[in-house]
Amino acid sequence: MGHSVRIVVGSRGALEWLATRWVKARVCDLRLGYAGMPLTDELADDINDLLQKPTRIVPFELLSESHHEVLEQSSQHAPLAYLETKYFGGTGSQCAVMFEGGRVTLGPLKTYTPWDEKLLKYGQVPSREGAINAVLRAMGVWRRPGSDEFETLELGRYRSNDALLRQAQRRDGPKNH
Repeated sequence: MGHSVRIVVGSRGALEWLATRWVKARVCDLRLGYAGMPLTDELADDINDLLQKPTRIVPFELLSESHHEVLEQSSQHAPLAYLETKYFGGTGSQCAVMFEGGRVTLGPLKTYTPWDEKLLKYGQVPSREGAINAVLRAMGVWRRPGSDEFETLELGRYRSNDALLRQAQRRDGPKNH
């Protein structure tokens, strides 16, 4: 089973404000007052079309200079994080960056999870905490005992952006556009 999401995480208020600026934006509830806004292909294209800065920012697969600019500007009053995961069968990678006060305050960070043939187990490169947990902790996500920040927000429940959008539709009801 895989896990592949591209999502902006922040307070519900910050993401509701950001979503009002983009027709294709949808916000879904997470835990602890946080919310997520999936960066779908349609939303990503709308932002790139308007700002005309489609160059991808390494190490991300989707985040462009246009998206980066929008997130920097939108973080003036509340921190925002952009997270990407791409896992299948236990191997893969995650990337994260945090914006606050109109600038990047942490990242971009990337963590790989490869299969180690010698040890017959999954590893983590770099070996310290994962990129997403580091960024969520810096944003102030409190973690439950025995779990990490990613698990505390229950982001693992959403294996794809489509799953996040279904959750957002249940909250908002069907859209008529």
